[in-house]
Amino acid sequence: MRAKITSVSIPSSVTSIGGEVFVYCTDLASATVNNSLISQREFGYCSSLTSVTLSGVTKIEGVAFEGSGAKSITIPASVVHIGYRAFPSTMTSMTFAKTDKWKYYKRVTDSSETYEGDVSSTQLNATNYNSTWYNKVLKYGN
Repeated sequence: MRAKITSVSIPSSVTSIGGEVFVYCTDLASATVNNSLISQREFGYCSSLTSVTLSGVTKIEGVAFEGSGAKSITIPASVVHIGYRAFPSTMTSMTFAKTDKWKYYKRVTDSSETYEGDVSSTQLNATNYNSTWYNKVLKYGN
């Protein structure tokens, strides 16, 4: 049986946490992540999770928040990789600190992707994420 954790704050001294650590923590309502990596399904299916604060995160792996209650997220400038289906398809607000140089890739296998195109700054929002980028990998760079 999982403990009834309602909030978690991961300090910058923690560089990564194994996947599925908080998966199905249905009482988890708030998460502050200050480390560099959010692992696969780390917060998956945390249905009460509505407050997510990211700082210093560089990579958000696939399905990291899938099935969670998150509706709004700000992607900090430190993020350079967002895995496929990283966020729930029910997101209503996404704000990107960096709005240029994002590219999208089709996920082929767990370890390979195929470049498909560039993302314009006007496309970086929850509506387009849900309809277009949900099953894609987003990467920042030249």
